[in-house]
Amino acid sequence: MKGFFTVRGINGAINIGIGACSFLILTTLVITIFLVSDSFYITLNVVQCLICAMLGFGIYKKSRVCSWLALILYVLIQFANIVASGYTRFNLLWIYFIFSFCYTIMGIQLYHKIKREGPDSPQHLMRNTIYLFVSVLIIFFSSFMLSTYLHGRITERAWGKYVQSVEVDKQNIKLPVKIDDDVYLRDVYFEDKTLVFEYDVKHLKDLKIPEWYDKTKRDFSRFCYGPVVRFPEMNVLYRLTQGYEKREFKFNDQDCRYITGLVR
Repeated sequence: MKGFFTVRGINGAINIGIGACSFLILTTLVITIFLVSDSFYITLNVVQCLICAMLGFGIYKKSRVCSWLALILYVLIQFANIVASGYTRFNLLWIYFIFSFCYTIMGIQLYHKIKREGPDSPQHLMRNTIYLFVSVLIIFFSSFMLSTYLHGRITERAWGKYVQSVEVDKQNIKLPVKIDDDVYLRDVYFEDKTLVFEYDVKHLKDLKIPEWYDKTKRDFSRFCYGPVVRFPEMNVLYRLTQGYEKREFKFNDQDCRYITGLVR
C-alpha cells in the first residue's frame, strides 16, 4: 500500500472492508458463544457470519456488488435490531462500519474505473467516500423514526396478546395455590407494565429472605426465554404479604443477562 487517502490507497480501502467483515464476524461469534442461549438467535447469527464471510471474500476479489451488499446488509441488520429491541442510543461502531464499507465501495469503484479508463482518469477516493458516507448516515439516522414506530406497533400488539394469555391461564388455575405450609399464591395480575404474583404468607417476619429471593429469581428465569421482558419497562414482581406488611422482589430484562446470559 503506497498511500492511504489517495488512489494508491485502493488496496488499503479494500483491506479495510475485509477487516470490517472480519471484525463483524468475530464480534458476532464472541457474543453468540458467550452470551446467546436462544437457538433461533444462534442460528441467525451463524448465518449472518457465513454471509459476511462470503461478502468479505467478494471484497477481496474486488467485487462491486459484494461491497455494496456488505454495506446494505449491515444497515439492514442494525435497522432490524432497532425494530426488535427499540434501541436507539448512539453507537460509535455504526460510524466505524458504515465508513469502512463506504470507503471500500469507493476504493473498488476507483479500481475498476482506472482499469477501464487508465491511470489518468479523475481520482477522488476520499472525497467520494465522504459524500457516500454522509448520504448513508442521513438515511440511517432518519430511519430511527420509522424503526421506533414499527417497534412500538409490534410491542403494542404482542403486549395485548400476552395480557390475554395471562388472563386465560389465570382462569384455568384455581387460586389460591399452596406453595408450602406458610405460603399461598393468592393472585396474578398486572400493574401497568408489571406482572405481579401476590402471595399470602403466614409468618412474614420469619421468612428467609435470601432463600425466597433465589426462588423468585429462578422462577423469573423462565420469562427470559419468552416475549415478556422484551417489552419496554416490563417487570415481573413477586409480592409476599401478611396483612399490611409486604416484601417484594422485582426483576426485568437486565436480570436476564445475569441469570441466563441471554442476549436478544
